[in-house]
Amino acid sequence: YTGRGRELLLGYALALGVLLPLLLGLEALPTLAWRWPLLVTLGSLAAYPGFVFLTGLATFSARRYLLSRTRWRGIRFALTGRARSHGARMLLYGLLALITGGLTLPLLRNRLMAHLIGQAWYGSERFRYDGPDGVLQRRYLKAGGLMLGVGALWVGALAGALPFLPRLLRGLEPPEPPTLLPALAGVPAALLLLSALW
Repeated sequence: YTGRGRELLLGYALALGVLLPLLLGLEALPTLAWRWPLLVTLGSLAAYPGFVFLTGLATFSARRYLLSRTRWRGIRFALTGRARSHGARMLLYGLLALITGGLTLPLLRNRLMAHLIGQAWYGSERFRYDGPDGVLQRRYLKAGGLMLGVGALWVGALAGALPFLPRLLRGLEPPEPPTLLPALAGVPAALLLLSALW
């Protein structure tokens, strides 16, 4: 690695010089709400895509700096392409993930990583990434289904205990363990079943 601390400090100062005015402007927007409410709403809505774009831009630029300052056996790494293109790609993928409720998030992250790795070079050899989208997508959907199943089981267990909660909170007799036992015992059993189906 041949990078210098001064270059890192300048990059940090540049990032701070871009982000600080944007953050201060975003913080100042609510003070204008009484006078220009539409401007405040539009400014707030525009800030989030702007930050996603800047995140993509910064990610690409940081990777470019790191690779351009790294050598292995005297041969230099490089990253070609444009940071703006990566930022725009991240913004579009983020909007698509938002529209689909996050279901396409692993697919989009995989493609974004493929784009980033596909722009990297080691000397005259280009890096290549061919990770399949489907495998990652299936695992993501299985994990999401497992989380929804566990959440539904806990809500069901809580709903089974709800008739007893008012009496318990008023200091009356606590529910007998056998009445709560079926609701609570079903949760570990369902977890075992879901993990076996995994």
